[in-house]
Amino acid sequence: MRMSWNPEDPIDPEEIDRRLRIQALTDELAERGLREPTVHPDCPSAAHEASLRNMAAFDTAPLTSHFEQLEASGVDLPAPDSLTEEQVTAKLWEVIHALAAMDTFLYRTDHLSDRGLYEGLWGDTLREVVPTMPRGSGWVWQLDMLGSGSQEDIENSLRYYDSDEERAWWARDFPDDVIPPRERRPFDRDRFLPKDGEADRASDSEAGGAAEDVS
Repeated sequence: MRMSWNPEDPIDPEEIDRRLRIQALTDELAERGLREPTVHPDCPSAAHEASLRNMAAFDTAPLTSHFEQLEASGVDLPAPDSLTEEQVTAKLWEVIHALAAMDTFLYRTDHLSDRGLYEGLWGDTLREVVPTMPRGSGWVWQLDMLGSGSQEDIENSLRYYDSDEERAWWARDFPDDVIPPRERRPFDRDRFLPKDGEADRASDSEAGGAAEDVS
């Protein structure tokens, strides 16, 4: 939708310039076939402009992978089968904190051992081709270790992570699916993972601990 305003309104020149830039960015995205996201009426114009610039940057950014970005930052990524159990744990947490420094965060990992998580990252997740977004752009990558949509991931989500309400919703909408019983997560890692907006934690923090209880 094209923005408009009453020229008699007491809007400062900087705000007028920003609105003109917003309209230019909106038109540019439309020419590329991209639809401007819905913006709340109370959204500050500066935030609106920043979101549009991020959309434009995302669409034109050169492609890379988190694997390549980690190696470029100096993180060695040896094959999982070349590492002992102790080395896998140390390397995994090095990778986790290096990813957080690149605004990339892991979610739902407690069903995987340290080796299983590193294998999944090394062989698949980190090799996915993604746009290169500049640091400080506000763009955050969220790597959900149950986000593939596979039947195995769905079952593990229902078994270890989904609430009673989510399980009931799934049973109602997919009556032919067998809902697995809720089980205690075998590992306790997620609560120690760096989160978006939080200070990074030292990699030698409590990587282990008691697995969480299932209510």
